[in-house]
Amino acid sequence: MSSADTKLHPKTMFSTQGIVLARLGWNILALLHFLLLNVRILCSSGIEKYRNWYVLGISIFNKAIAYLGAGVLCLRNWPSSQIVSGYSVWLAISIVMLSYFLGKIFFGYTEIVLKEEPIISLDDVFFVLIYLFLGMSIMWFKYATNWIPNYLPNYQNGEILEVLWVWSGF
Repeated sequence: MSSADTKLHPKTMFSTQGIVLARLGWNILALLHFLLLNVRILCSSGIEKYRNWYVLGISIFNKAIAYLGAGVLCLRNWPSSQIVSGYSVWLAISIVMLSYFLGKIFFGYTEIVLKEEPIISLDDVFFVLIYLFLGMSIMWFKYATNWIPNYLPNYQNGEILEVLWVWSGF
């Protein structure tokens, strides 16, 4: 690889091929966990339920690691100069993904390990951060892409994202 190629495409921490292979491997492990360990037990009350370690494994495989990976990938793309929407949009989206990851970890710990109802807990702080940073990323995206020629009617140039943000619960 020449020095000109190195300047245009700096080495990143994760190569695309490595990311795809790691994700495929993780999906296979999650599928094997689901298919091979999906056994219900009969409780003393006569109700069938899953073992706690199985529920914890599903929570880790399907929810936590997926959002952690998405947050890390957004942080990987954040400083790239080739992103049209701007740096701040990807930084806010990565904070959203990492906040969801942390919220799910605390929610799962409270519900599965402590066996309590997570009425008001630490995970709520992270879930509120999701909506704040998601709204900020939508606004930054709208204003960062104003210079792109817009061939769509006015209602589709960013306002639809704001409507989705409002409908999502904020």
